[in-house]
Amino acid sequence: MSESVVISQLPESLTIYEVQELASQWLDPEQWHTNWQLDASQTCEIDSCGIQLLLFLQRGLSQQGHTLQVTGADESLTQAIALIDADFFAKSKGDVNE
Repeated sequence: MSESVVISQLPESLTIYEVQELASQWLDPEQWHTNWQLDASQTCEIDSCGIQLLLFLQRGLSQQGHTLQVTGADESLTQAIALIDADFFAKSKGDVNE
């Protein structure tokens, strides 16, 4: 039996303006009972608040023995996150973190 995965679509913009709403949904430890996969294919803007949200989610999931994987990110988003050496991007051809 395979482990379930929470799959969610990231918004077009993951900035201070969107983080509060997402944080109220995602930062509840009750939600960290499985691996997460976030689709960033529609995300074209991220700021430090968005990055902090992803890092906090990754840390919380990791402490529970689960993972966060971000898929579909474009090169600029991947590079922005690579600057902080986060390791939650799905490995695929052309990813900065390969």
